[in-house]
Amino acid sequence: WTLGSMAPGAVTTAFAALDAYSGPQAFHTSPEIFQESILPQDDRLWVPQTDTVSFYPLCLATSQGYYANVLRVKGGGGL
Repeated sequence: WTLGSMAPGAVTTAFAALDAYSGPQAFHTSPEIFQESILPQDDRLWVPQTDTVSFYPLCLATSQGYYANVLRVKGGGGL
């Protein structure tokens, strides 16, 4: 499936059903800080970039040099 082919609201439902990995941590990785909720309900947690675009940081791995976030676009338009 693709996000564009899903009905409105189905994307939120699909992501809400995901669970975080809870297995053992690999021996060569360092502990990092991860968000508990992938889609927060509180708009104050989203970082605005424009009036219609914001992002939510999921992970900042300074020791390994990567980060992950969720991009949210409200209204019409494309990426």
